Amino acid sequence: MSNARPRWRRDRAGTLAEFVPREVGRLLPPPSRQLLPAPGDGDPLARAQTVFTALAQAGIRYGQEPTTSEPGRQVIRAAREILAGPRNGTCLDLAVLYSGACLDAGLHPVVVVLDPARPGVSPHAITLVWTGGGWPGRRDP
Repeated sequence: MSNARPRWRRDRAGTLAEFVPREVGRLLPPPSRQLLPAPGDGDPLARAQTVFTALAQAGIRYGQEPTTSEPGRQVIRAAREILAGPRNGTCLDLAVLYSGACLDAGLHPVVVVLDPARPGVSPHAITLVWTGGGWPGRRDP
């Protein structure tokens, strides 16, 4: 049996949603966990900011991608690994972690992977959150 962790492949971008964790709040330490808003609990932008604050309060920091990464493929660490371990992650680790916490708060996140315009510059991942309109606050397949 292999202990190798699955790697997300950039050429299969649609599979990124499979890496978004569920129930991030239960993995956060209690002070941060208590900050997380409930679905529908106030303005969507305020909820998105509160989710960010809860993760920041947990002491999560940005970390560099390992030098052993393959071009076009990346291991995305599980939420438990990010929150219990050294509390850091790559931009992609943190984008999917934040997205999972946003789903728990009834928000609609989208992870965007940006390709650099210049050769030799690494790609970057960010999370956008829908803050307007009539999204019902349920997970959207």
